[in-house]
Amino acid sequence: MQPSLAALNLRSGQIEEQQMLPEAFHQLSIRHIDTNQRNETIIALQYQGKEDNPPLVAIHRPGQPLKLLAAPEPVDIAMKRYCGSARFDSSGQYAAISSPRGNLITFWDLHSDSYHSMINSPDGCGLAATANPGEFIITTGRGICQQHNLLNGSTQRISLAQRPAWDNHMVTL
Repeated sequence: MQPSLAALNLRSGQIEEQQMLPEAFHQLSIRHIDTNQRNETIIALQYQGKEDNPPLVAIHRPGQPLKLLAAPEPVDIAMKRYCGSARFDSSGQYAAISSPRGNLITFWDLHSDSYHSMINSPDGCGLAATANPGEFIITTGRGICQQHNLLNGSTQRISLAQRPAWDNHMVTL
């Protein structure tokens, strides 16, 4: 594989910028992305290899190479080489990355390009930002919907009339 992130001009169809992961990470697949108001892109990766536990999160800023972000080793291992969704919060400073196979959601501070924290979320995958900085809606394949604020650490379950199974690609309306 030759994973790359390309920015296209929507009018002309021309590639305006293309960044590739280093050759050593050719088995990292770029899967899900979100872009904030500063045109930074958070990237959720999936590792197609069998051995290592490479970083599974990357950030891209216009005109710069892709930058891999590593969590502490136990968290990287717990993610089981698979991320399901990526989302910036309303401020664009924080990002959430889901790992449904690892049953967790990781949070990242993009002012310092560093891992912030994680919460357990069995089969958690869908992510959406609320209007509050540092706050996300998290949905699971088990029909659970939660609101989590990483700035104060609070998590509350959101009651739903029905118990749907949720996946990724979620947005707030």
